[in-house]
Amino acid sequence: MKSLSKLANRPSVEDIIIFIADSLRFDHLSNQLRNEGISAETIAPSTATASSIPSLMSGTYPATHKVWGFGDALPQTPPLVSGTNRGLTTQHIWESSEPEQRPPLRSLRLQEKTGLEDVESPFTVVIHDRGAHGPYDYLNGEMDSSDEFFELYSGDKEKLRELYQSGAEDVQERFLELLNETDIDDTLVIFTSDH
Repeated sequence: MKSLSKLANRPSVEDIIIFIADSLRFDHLSNQLRNEGISAETIAPSTATASSIPSLMSGTYPATHKVWGFGDALPQTPPLVSGTNRGLTTQHIWESSEPEQRPPLRSLRLQEKTGLEDVESPFTVVIHDRGAHGPYDYLNGEMDSSDEFFELYSGDKEKLRELYQSGAEDVQERFLELLNETDIDDTLVIFTSDH
């Protein structure tokens, strides 16, 4: 695997990848990821994706940007994700809806998703991954909603913890695969969570 720590001594970078692992807690970050670069525990700007992603992209708190739910949107697309070779894509989340209807894109006023395959250097691409978000067994396709999931497992805290840990491991594996498949020599790579 390519080492992220080499990037710390570079004076500048050409490209930026921001990978958002939805709902991933810091205490579930693997040692492998912690050792790949600089890691720090931070405080999320909100307890929900709907207002956290606009905060991460705009650099403002929800009280300032006023995006509280998935029906709200920023007044304009943040410079971080607007323009040529910049944007956001979703991964393993909201895949059944059209890109412009996916909540993070809609709240940032983006009309289409932009992935690594869509850009040329220099670029900024944000990848919003389902992360460890519930329902934790979504990959099995057994649950249609979070309510159904939590109703089923409401009395089994150990199973919930086990499923959350599995989701946390899965998203970190997807991130490491992305690093292995991507040329990151001149790239600043940020792995974070929205809440």
